[in-house]
Amino acid sequence: MNLILTGSSGFIGHQFLKKAPEYTIIPISLKDTPVDHINFNNVDVILHLAGLAHQMNGAPEKEYFKINSDLTIEFATKAKEKGVKHFIFISTAKVFGESTQIGHPFNERSACFPTDPYSKSKLQAEERLKMLEDNNFIVSIIRIPLVYGAGVKGNLKSLINLIRKTPILPLGQINNKRSLLYVGTLIDFLKKVIEKKRSGVFIACDNTALSSTQLIRLLAKSLNKKIILFKMPFFIKKSVELFKPAIIERLYDSFELDNTVTNQLLEFSPKYSIEEGIKETTDYYKDNQLNKSL
Repeated sequence: MNLILTGSSGFIGHQFLKKAPEYTIIPISLKDTPVDHINFNNVDVILHLAGLAHQMNGAPEKEYFKINSDLTIEFATKAKEKGVKHFIFISTAKVFGESTQIGHPFNERSACFPTDPYSKSKLQAEERLKMLEDNNFIVSIIRIPLVYGAGVKGNLKSLINLIRKTPILPLGQINNKRSLLYVGTLIDFLKKVIEKKRSGVFIACDNTALSSTQLIRLLAKSLNKKIILFKMPFFIKKSVELFKPAIIERLYDSFELDNTVTNQLLEFSPKYSIEEGIKETTDYYKDNQLNKSL
């Protein structure tokens, strides 16, 4: 099977290249290659990972829509014209909104209320892709939460570094629920989507959601670090919330997903536990640190 992969230099794309040897993968950079210059001959599937991710320091709103929506539709339209049968679009679970109440996770039927340009542009792309779909052009939309694994960057890498350097943290007794997704599970999930050739909107996530405190304890255990956690004093929490509200939201808000329907439709069951995914993630940084010290 011939597969065009965009975003191959990113975290997920790099892992897909490593863990999907059964496909003939053609990496394409939409940043460097105009859509009209892409050779779609004999291509069976497109896995579209590329896009403008959420920027902590912000980016012009029009850039999110230009890259995540307009470019995606230009790419998909040309692929359809050239006879590609299956287009897989990696979206974000943030299209649902920013948080959930414990016990009330988002699922495949939940209404969407995106709040920032990133999630709004992804949802717009989803809606426009659905309009392209017909009997000869299958569109699979995959909504994902935070993905972790060897080489992950961003907030999770920062948390790992914090745990390695600081044995006492005011992050105990946080009783939220946040869904995550191990990259190995995501790769298996994408293979199942390719195999089943199912159209629709799907959710990919680990089977179990974790509280922030549970995640920190799992990371510390996997790093072989002894850690003492205590509840953040109220006045400190309020001070941080005043100046850095996004930090408090990520630590204390819930973001829980229920993908039971997706797994049933695709006959999919994750083979990796959260502990296995966390171990791979922390082993990567332990090995890198060891190599740096040699």
